[in-house]
Order: sequence, then C-alpha cells, then structure tokens
Amino acid sequence: NQLASFINNKFVPKPDAVREGNIIYTKGFQTWDMGDWEGKPEAPLEERIDTLSKTQNDVKAGESKNGESFNEFTNRVINAFRYVLHNSPANTLVVTHSSVIKVLKAWEKEGQKTDNSIDKQFYHDQETTLGKLYDFKGKNGTIWVVRHGESVDNIAGNLRSKDTTLTEKGEEQMQKIVDELNEKGIIPPYIMTSDLHRTIQTATEIENQMALKREEAKPKTEPLKPEEGTEGTCI
Repeated sequence: NQLASFINNKFVPKPDAVREGNIIYTKGFQTWDMGDWEGKPEAPLEERIDTLSKTQNDVKAGESKNGESFNEFTNRVINAFRYVLHNSPANTLVVTHSSVIKVLKAWEKEGQKTDNSIDKQFYHDQETTLGKLYDFKGKNGTIWVVRHGESVDNIAGNLRSKDTTLTEKGEEQMQKIVDELNEKGIIPPYIMTSDLHRTIQTATEIENQMALKREEAKPKTEPLKPEEGTEGTCI
C-alpha cells in the first residue's frame, strides 16, 4: 500500500501525521509559531520578526518561550517536506502557509541541501500568491503546494492566530484552486495540510470536490451479460 509506505517509512524524516480519509494533517507544515505574538497587530512587530529571521536564529519568536526560532521553523518545514518529496505519490497536494512556501522556495534555490540551509535574502524578497499552485519535483512525480485562502487575521493585519478562519474571499480563492486543478487535469491522490484551522478549511473544501472527480475518473464496468441460451433459466 503506497499510503502505508508513505506514513510508515522509517528512512526519511517523518512528519507528525494523522490521516482521515484522503486528507493527512501534520504539524510539519504549520506556519512559523509566533508564540504570544499570535493574534497581535503585525505592523509593530515586523522589524523584530525580520531581525529574528536574519540574524538571531537561536532566539524564539514571541514574548515568551512559546514560539519557535527561525532555525527551528525552517528545519521543521524542510524535514517534513523532504519526507513528502521522497515518499508521496505524484500530484499529492500540500495546503500550507505563505511563510512555509517561502522557506520551500528558498531551500529549492539553494539546491535542497541536506543541511537544510536556505537563501535567506530570497526568503525575504519573495511574495506568495493566495490560491496559486507551486510545483516541486518529487521522487514519484510533481508535488503541488498551495497557500490557504484569505483569513480573518489577514484582513485585520494581525499575526495569524491558530484558530483564525477563512473569509468569504478566502472561500472564493479556495474555489480558484479547485478550478486550476481541474484546468491542469490534476486529481490529487492525497491532500497533506497544516493542522491549523484555515488550512484545514481549505483542504477540506478542495477534497470534497476532488472526491467527486475521483469517482468520475473510475473506470465504468459493464454489467455481466447472461451466457447465450441461459436467459430465463431458473437455478
């Protein structure tokens, strides 16, 4: 079983994964944990966060020790994604966050080094697009990565809290992801998602529509016809 191999493989770093149907939830693809800063206005903290990600890599984000250092964040994300690249089926979809996509693209630019180093300037210079599909070359084929739809904290200008939900616009952006998957003829065999509320919302809605596509794609079987001369025979 390919999925069992994917979850149980012991030779590549394994994300902390829980499966429900065709969705796999993991903390590995959570956004950078800001600790006590979560839910607070983003603008006054931007400079401090920028400094943490450039120089003070051993210092945790947030007012207390509840957050992650930038190194802890990047290592967590890259280890989880390396596992996916080595083990997941082609066209697996990962639903995650802007900061995670930036890390993955910056790691890719550095040649996906085994020491998890990234191009930090590239990380800072990047902008991610809500609803855009990003492609990465995996061992078994293309892995697609997408950012969740717009959340309430996005429009409020707050550092995103774990339980912030999608806005109406965010739900529309989710539909654009489905439309792009359909245009490309992609039916993800599995969806991996960060286990935060906004990504779960996005992944669940995508999966609801992809499940219908999988059913439509199944080969139709013709009903068995009775052998000649057996019509009406009682047994």
